[in-house]
Amino acid sequence: MTLKRIEKPEIDKKFLSSLPKSPGVYIMKDGLGEVIYIGKAKNLKLRVRSYFSSTSDGRQSFFYIQDSVCKIETLITESERQALILEADLIRKYKPRYNVRLKDDKSPLMVRIDWNKDWPRLELVRKTFNDNAEYIGPFTFSYELRVMLNAIKACVPLRTCSDRVFKNRVRPCLEYQIKRCPAPCCLEVDRGEYKESLMQAIKVLKGSTDNLILDFEEAIEKCIKSLRFEDAVIYRDRIAVLKKVSSNVVDVNYNSQSSDSIGIYREGDKVEVSLLSVKNGRLLGAKSFSFEKVTQSNKQILSSLLMQFYSDKSKIPREIYLPLLLDDLESHEEVHTDKAGFRVKINTPKLGDKKRLLELAKKNARENFEATFLTHEKGDRISKSLQHHFKLEDSPRVIECIDISHHQGEQTVGVVVCFKDGKPEKSRYRRFNLDFDGKADDFASIREVVVRHLSRCNEENNLCDLLVIDGGRAQLTQALDARKEIGINYPAIIAIAKRRNAKLSKYADVRVANSKLGKPERFFIEGVSQAINMAEDSDESLFLQKLRNETHRFAISTHRKKARNSRLKSSLESVPGLGSVRIKKILKSIKNTKEISLLTAAELSLKAEIPESLAIKIKKQFKS
Repeated sequence: MTLKRIEKPEIDKKFLSSLPKSPGVYIMKDGLGEVIYIGKAKNLKLRVRSYFSSTSDGRQSFFYIQDSVCKIETLITESERQALILEADLIRKYKPRYNVRLKDDKSPLMVRIDWNKDWPRLELVRKTFNDNAEYIGPFTFSYELRVMLNAIKACVPLRTCSDRVFKNRVRPCLEYQIKRCPAPCCLEVDRGEYKESLMQAIKVLKGSTDNLILDFEEAIEKCIKSLRFEDAVIYRDRIAVLKKVSSNVVDVNYNSQSSDSIGIYREGDKVEVSLLSVKNGRLLGAKSFSFEKVTQSNKQILSSLLMQFYSDKSKIPREIYLPLLLDDLESHEEVHTDKAGFRVKINTPKLGDKKRLLELAKKNARENFEATFLTHEKGDRISKSLQHHFKLEDSPRVIECIDISHHQGEQTVGVVVCFKDGKPEKSRYRRFNLDFDGKADDFASIREVVVRHLSRCNEENNLCDLLVIDGGRAQLTQALDARKEIGINYPAIIAIAKRRNAKLSKYADVRVANSKLGKPERFFIEGVSQAINMAEDSDESLFLQKLRNETHRFAISTHRKKARNSRLKSSLESVPGLGSVRIKKILKSIKNTKEISLLTAAELSLKAEIPESLAIKIKKQFKS
């Protein structure tokens, strides 16, 4: 199978408006495909659009870049700081003519641990060697690394002297006197305890300070039980140091040494694939591939791309992360291992930095897809298709969806989510608090939300074109009756019911069990007794599923917020001297009980605008 790559859209208003608002890096190329400028941005959309305004940003090269650029590629990162690092790495790699480059830039620092030595130490290096030592890093911001090393010195007793000094030492140095080194150079030291201290230091370097804090907290309890209060104070001070370090240092590196992460995003027969490359723990770049009129499954696409992209053995990494497992996974691993000359692993990670990379690849694929394919023409096409399928009078531009969320009838909420021209219109999102005395009644909930929402929209002359109800025929009937109760016959109302999977016999074949059994999404419309089915991968079906999923997300988050406020309110009502007016004021400024426990009485008084005497009572109530 050969997949033909299509070109990116031209740099016009539609392309610029489709750029993501995320932090990341933008790569500008000229007509020959040569990289001429690389920049970072906190908001890629605003930054790239500024190049096509009529005014310069003050740089002499601005108008040269503006005239030369013919193509722009973007790479989303997790943070602005990660974008800063990636920008520097890409500038070193491509050497664009309009970027300023330092000729004496140094490699970032790493920490080396030689386990072959009797008493290993933490060494700072800039290069790795094939010497069986463990390397942690690289650390782009050297000052943060040194902050962590200072914290390790204060918390974990380890040797810091060079091998020459260590061998010639005849008595313990000052580091031993201040309890920062066990002095293995001169004294008898338990090797197991020293190794445990070294593992604690590695936890700090890898960002796992929370686990080490828990270990120290357990040590404090043991010290108190054995009446060793001075030792407990030492562990307490160490915890304070670690908490300060963990709050100031941000993780911008990945543990994986050499890997590629592949993300895929699909709507109908259009597919976007994004590939992120990591070497030595650093995100070094990305490639994006756009395909249209694709009939193969996602697994077939990924299988074909693996063979095509890694035809050159120099491109093969040690690990490849995929969003889904292939049927011929073992064959791919064998082929790429034979070609590369080292073991190549292909898997789908579920946790940690590998999962972070895979999620970032998926996000890039989705954003690139929208920049490539999502235009106003597509929105018009979906709108006309919905008009045809649901027998509507007009093409729906403004589409709203209603969903209900509760927990065993408690804290019931209803929400309305709005999409305009295929995109979320968050200014039209609505929340409704419902009360049914602890009884779960979805039908009554749907009816009440429809009445309240459409009544207000009718008064404001702001009715949507199509209202979607998450449910089946019964929920649709309730919504239609509510619309009739208001005395209007607009908007059109439909219902979307989830897939119902068929039950499998215990003797069913595994391949059958893994296949997509059951009925597809079903749509109910007014005046038609039978449910309407759509092609599962059609643009209009995927759009309605996207609308329904966004409504689910908004409903669940609204319900959880209401449940948190309810728990907090009930706790506040038990505080003596606290009335309903002040409880409402506190609920507006305080999110949850955890926030109250973190604030001092003075801070709580200032934030909630209540007397400090009441804040003290609240603190005592929550502490008890």
